[in-house]
Amino acid sequence: MIVVFTGGDELEENDVILDDYLDHCTVPLKETLEKCGNRLVVFDNKTEDPVKKDEQLRNLISQVNLVVEKNSGKPYTKDLFMELKVESKLWEMRHLEVELAKERAARLEAEQNAEAALMNLKDMSLRVTSEEPQAKKWGIFMCLIL
Repeated sequence: MIVVFTGGDELEENDVILDDYLDHCTVPLKETLEKCGNRLVVFDNKTEDPVKKDEQLRNLISQVNLVVEKNSGKPYTKDLFMELKVESKLWEMRHLEVELAKERAARLEAEQNAEAALMNLKDMSLRVTSEEPQAKKWGIFMCLIL
């Protein structure tokens, strides 16, 4: 397999070197590149330069020829494709598990805050109830706002 990057022009516009970009890419992309033998090509989508277009095409064809040679005349192997697909799904599941854990933690915190607020209200209610006889004695009207 070959990883094809489009948007090479954007890398150039932002003064980013592909190697620097790849140093900071996601783990699944790094693993995919490794499984593909680091075969990759970059296409500049906006170039009008025929020499650059030709160079990009030659680079892609060269990479395809390497893959065909490695795979005994076949352009790709089903095993590698399936392995990459499974790994992609596993990474997605791990990501979702992390998000779920964050949501559970936030929910637990909200429940604890609600419990603490309820305890405070009960405490205030007890204080008001205990002070009620004195309030009646002095003719004071008490109101608890919830």
